[in-house]
Amino acid sequence: MWRRSTSDPTAAGLQRAPLRAGRCFSDGQFEQAVGIALETRRLDKLEEAVHRSPDTVAILTYALRVCQDLVVSRDFRFEVRGCCGAPRCARCRQR
Repeated sequence: MWRRSTSDPTAAGLQRAPLRAGRCFSDGQFEQAVGIALETRRLDKLEEAVHRSPDTVAILTYALRVCQDLVVSRDFRFEVRGCCGAPRCARCRQR
């Protein structure tokens, strides 16, 4: 008899995300790892992707572009920018 799962698939996906990011690192798919890190809000994995990437500038540019285009939370965007070393604008620093 088929039973419906009572576990939350989103929570299960978030738990497996660091494993997927690790696989991306070993496969050299750093942009994919950045996407997973942003989706799961794991700044430690984002930093790891940047540090392990052979082209740091390209991966930082990608991370900031994706963050600006897709991350809805303004506070989290600022956290990501701080993690990536991007300065905040003068107007935002006054708040």
